[in-house]
Amino acid sequence: MQSADDATRTNKLRRTVRRIIVANNLSALRRRGEDFPLTDVCGGHQPSSKNSANSSHEVLDQRLAKFISEKLLEKRCLAFQRGTCLNSNQCFFCQKPSEMHEISEPSNASAAYKYEPAKVFGRLKFAGRYARTASFVRFAFDGNIETKDAPKNALTLLCDYWRAPKPEVVLSVIGGYHNIRMSKEMQRKIVHESIMNVIDSTNGWLITTGNNSGIAEVIAKAVAERQAMRLKNGDKGQIVCIGVAPWGNIEKRDEIERAVCASEERIPRVIYGKTEANSHTGHRARNFGVLKVRQSVLNADHTHFLLVDNGAQREYAETAAIEFRADLEKELTNNGATVITVLIEGGPTTVEQAFASVARGIPLIVLAGTGKVAKLIATLKYCYDECENKDAFKSKAFDLAQQHFFPKGSHFGDAARTWLNQSIWKLEEICKFEKMLLVEANSNSRKEFDIAILQQLVACKKISRLALAVQWNNIDIAREIVEEFDFEIECRHAELVTSIIENKVEFVRLLVECGVDMSQFLTWSTLDTLYEETEPYQGRELKLLGKTEKKKENKTSSVRNAKDCLTLSTVEQMLIQFTNCPPRYSNRSFGPLDESFDDPFHELMVYAVIFSR
Repeated sequence: MQSADDATRTNKLRRTVRRIIVANNLSALRRRGEDFPLTDVCGGHQPSSKNSANSSHEVLDQRLAKFISEKLLEKRCLAFQRGTCLNSNQCFFCQKPSEMHEISEPSNASAAYKYEPAKVFGRLKFAGRYARTASFVRFAFDGNIETKDAPKNALTLLCDYWRAPKPEVVLSVIGGYHNIRMSKEMQRKIVHESIMNVIDSTNGWLITTGNNSGIAEVIAKAVAERQAMRLKNGDKGQIVCIGVAPWGNIEKRDEIERAVCASEERIPRVIYGKTEANSHTGHRARNFGVLKVRQSVLNADHTHFLLVDNGAQREYAETAAIEFRADLEKELTNNGATVITVLIEGGPTTVEQAFASVARGIPLIVLAGTGKVAKLIATLKYCYDECENKDAFKSKAFDLAQQHFFPKGSHFGDAARTWLNQSIWKLEEICKFEKMLLVEANSNSRKEFDIAILQQLVACKKISRLALAVQWNNIDIAREIVEEFDFEIECRHAELVTSIIENKVEFVRLLVECGVDMSQFLTWSTLDTLYEETEPYQGRELKLLGKTEKKKENKTSSVRNAKDCLTLSTVEQMLIQFTNCPPRYSNRSFGPLDESFDDPFHELMVYAVIFSR
């Protein structure tokens, strides 16, 4: 039995440990510049008002629900439309029974549907060991004037109401729905490294079809892996991965709709459980003519789902999602983001997706070596460049596409021929698109892919290739760029400043080795910028030494104090107190700010010691 004294000592020890843990957590939050709750360090009690927090959430949820109901619509099927099977009690388009329709037989197409405010939205909670939650909304988009603003309103929803940070770069990845042939090594190089490095370094977005199979699943796994790395490093920022999917082809969509309608919450939480589909391959597919109709299972590693509903199912639901996604990409471009479509493998639907993006001027990168449609486009591109007679190209393209989509032994009827003729025209438009780049899959795939994205970004944003390479932290690309191109001195100086501030040692070494004159580079203005822009050193001594100077600066520069930055005068005080050296900066007779130092490396050494570089 434990004595009373032992119990008392144990309780004191527990309280002491709790105080240390809480204090350390607060210090970590403060170092990262994050908000932290008002906490009683002794007991761990949090006196912040729960009612006020709940009230704040209610206001945000109310604004979200109001925006969705006012700006987005849903499409309800009014007229029962019998299919080819006369005995069927399911509507040909919406697949719902006849008793759920107001009209037994449609008199005309316009009378068959009715638009209503969107009601199916909320938070989708995925079942599993690591429960994840994603925001979702179902809305109408069918090419009619009533729904033409859906892409614009969806972007507003993402940024202003779901609070996704506005992106600099958006990679829209299209490709195969299942049976990915790309090797694990290639997936690691292209997806887990190249694509995720671009997204990580630019605070970018990813857009996929949102399903739990094919290339969308590969992207989602890479997102989950990179998100785990972020959390391990103390970064709570979420990687935005958006799934744009046709509502009519989603597994268990009826259960989602019923759960939303039955919920009393303003923003319903819906559990999306395991399905027959995701227990095996993540989707089911049936043949309807040429295109495969998929019942897609949503992937748990996406953060948002935009579920596009044109009132139809099967093959008729796919087109609306493709067109909406391309319009959303265009809307992002209009708002200043650089959008690039990346094509990996792919099937018949991928041709439609690529053409929709190309038709809106979205740059396209095709990974030719991954096979399937990507390989077909690469072959046709080569033929297009070589053929002077475009009629000869169309004939050659028809033969190649027929061999690809309809191998020997498969049925090739009138419907298939019509679809193939339409696809040939779309493939030709893709091949002659100026912003289309091909990347072969080989041992240098990652490097070539990085260069391709770099070229597309430079063309779109009109900024320095070297600046992008530094931003991506890709030293191999930077070395190739510096050796191949002759940059102006100002450009190299700017990237050297960035590299020093961000502590990118390899880039500093590269730029110095490639001819940056340090006596010209390090001026008084540059050194002042380095001290001001570098993340503050958290040492207690430096804070104490800077206390007096910061009080003086309070009267003149509230911005500097907000950043907790250093100045040359603060550094001088520290050096005097630590080393008893004579004044270093204040005794200088102030001349032009572009005046250089006699020994720039000595000044940078002092800077490096202060910031533990």
